[in-house]
Amino acid sequence: QQQQQQQLEPVAGDINPVAWDPAQGGDFEENLSAGEQLDNENRFRHYQADQWTTMLEELIQFKRVNGHCNVPHTSKTLPALGRWVKRQRYQYKLMQEGKRESTMTPERAQVLEQVGFVWDAHSSTWVRRYQELQAYYEENGHTNVPSNYPRNPQLSTWCKFQRRQYKNLQRGGNGAGGGREPTGNSLTPARIQALE
Repeated sequence: QQQQQQQLEPVAGDINPVAWDPAQGGDFEENLSAGEQLDNENRFRHYQADQWTTMLEELIQFKRVNGHCNVPHTSKTLPALGRWVKRQRYQYKLMQEGKRESTMTPERAQVLEQVGFVWDAHSSTWVRRYQELQAYYEENGHTNVPSNYPRNPQLSTWCKFQRRQYKNLQRGGNGAGGGREPTGNSLTPARIQALE
């Protein structure tokens, strides 16, 4: 399975954000003749395209090591990559809103998606914790994760947060929780149904 996964994961040299089409395959060297800019509009200078590609290569390496592309924007070990990932999400949002000043292009977005980039890190984390809760249930027959669960402290914290948000909703609140939580509640009706 690991060998199969390695075959599916692109390597940095396999990607040229200019003309790389995942449906057609090919590698970086074959696509160099398509141009050196990152999109067909030639919006970026050569050094900007190189910087973006270098960060993409770092992201691919991060994924090989960690199994995902969710680099924390507060990363102590990879601060530049963490900021770059956060910036890509912001630029994608601007592009979706039709803002001309966005540096995200459909080509860049496609390349990032092909390597497993997640545009909404919060939803991705929720799904990952939910899957961990399902595994806990399969193993233990219940979902009462102890508050001091040493095998997965993030899961116990997540469960406490979900319960708190649910209680706030039941009381007609928005999840503010006395200032300790962000305003707004990420516990949607679909998520409630999944947890029940």
